[in-house]
This record gives sequence, structure tokens and C-alpha cells, in this order.
Amino acid sequence: MIRTVVRDVPRAVAYLLSGVLVGAPLLVVLLVLGTLGLALAPILVGLPLLALAALSGVPVGALERRRLALTRTPSPPDPHATPAEPGLAAWARLRFTERATWRELAYTVLLGFALWPLDVLVLFGALGMPAAMIGAPVQLATTSSSSGDARIAKLWLIDTYGQALLCTAAGVVLLLALLWPLTRYSRARAALARLLLAPGEAEAERRLAEVTRSRARLVAAFEAERWGSPRSSEAESGGVSNVICTTGPSSASSP
Repeated sequence: MIRTVVRDVPRAVAYLLSGVLVGAPLLVVLLVLGTLGLALAPILVGLPLLALAALSGVPVGALERRRLALTRTPSPPDPHATPAEPGLAAWARLRFTERATWRELAYTVLLGFALWPLDVLVLFGALGMPAAMIGAPVQLATTSSSSGDARIAKLWLIDTYGQALLCTAAGVVLLLALLWPLTRYSRARAALARLLLAPGEAEAERRLAEVTRSRARLVAAFEAERWGSPRSSEAESGGVSNVICTTGPSSASSP
């Protein structure tokens, strides 16, 4: 178990930290689109902004499905259908009618307003606090020349190296104790993302049907090309034989 936890910690930290890097800018984008869209909606200018905000979950969902690979689990497939017609309008009409689009929007709102701040708190509590305690002797050495003491993580005041060493030992113990909860939180976070971003049962069946039809079209095209070439060669050979048959008697009767 200890080996598994130690092996999963780098992936858990990478998943949560990348979630912070995605969620913080996403919050700004959502606030700008939502504020401007609502403010300009009475003059109809804000409606495209609100539509853009509603569709923002589509690229965010695609990115989040890729990020799930950091948790040593396969990324779920794309739940969206392929538009029957080309063009942005057909794509947007189809996306607004899909349940996956609204699930992705719900996850996007959660990520922007709740999940990434929670990730910051978990990372600080599991890694930042123990790291500050472990570095107590260094902090005391750098601050003792001016004030003679050091405040660790803005909580504990120490003024001797004995206290600093005890704080370091406590930080090591706390770090080892918090690694397992850190990995469990990362797995729960990934499970929530998979729940909202993976295809549902109906979407999986539709995707399977699309793949089956695509394979059937490829097989039909292959068979048509395979059986079409012998027929064309037979037609060419038949044409040559017809030419020989028609020119043979005439050449024989003209000595």
C-alpha cells in the first residue's frame, strides 16, 4: 500500500496542480462572458456571448477528459455526435440539443467556481504546511538575525533550533500521514470528472452505432474496389478480343 501511495503521489499532484492552472483562468473567462452577456442581453448583443459561455464546456470537457490520463486511468471517449451537415451553425444546433453539452457546462462551472479553490486548499494542507514545518531550521536561520525568532506557516513562533528540529520532525510525520488522503482526494476528483464528462449509456450506444456504420461503409468501399478491378480487366480483355474477332476475317479476305 505504501508503495502504491508513493507511486501515485506525483500523478495526484500533477492532476490537482494542472486543475488549478485550468480553473483560475476559466473563472475569469466565465465571469467576463457572463457579466457582459447579461449586461448586453437587452440590446441582443449579449446573446452571442451567453451562447459562447454555454458552449464553453465543450472545449473544457475535451481538455478535462485528456487530463484524466494523469490519474492512470484511460481517458473517456468524446460523448458528442458528429454533425450531419458541415458548418458552425449545424455544429452549434447539435451541441445545444445534446445532454453531454449541459453536463460539460455544469462541470465547467464547478471547476471555475469551486473545484480549483478546493484543489489549492488540499495542496496547501497536504504539501505546503508540512513543507513549511520541514523548513523551520532554514527559516529560523534566515530570520533570526533580524528578529531572533521565526513564525512557521504564520501559526507557530519558534526561537530555538531545538524547537525548529522538532518542527521538522513533525513536518515529516505530517507529510507522510497526508499522502494517502491526497491521493484519495485526487481519485475522487477524477471520479467526479468522469461521471460528468464520460458518455452516458445512450451516448455510448449511439457512438457504437456510428462506429459500426463507419466500418460498414469502409468494408463496402473496399469490397467494391476489390470486385470492381477484375470486372474492368474483363471488360478490357473482352474489348480486345472483340477487336481481334472483327478485324480477323477482313484481314483474311484481303489477300
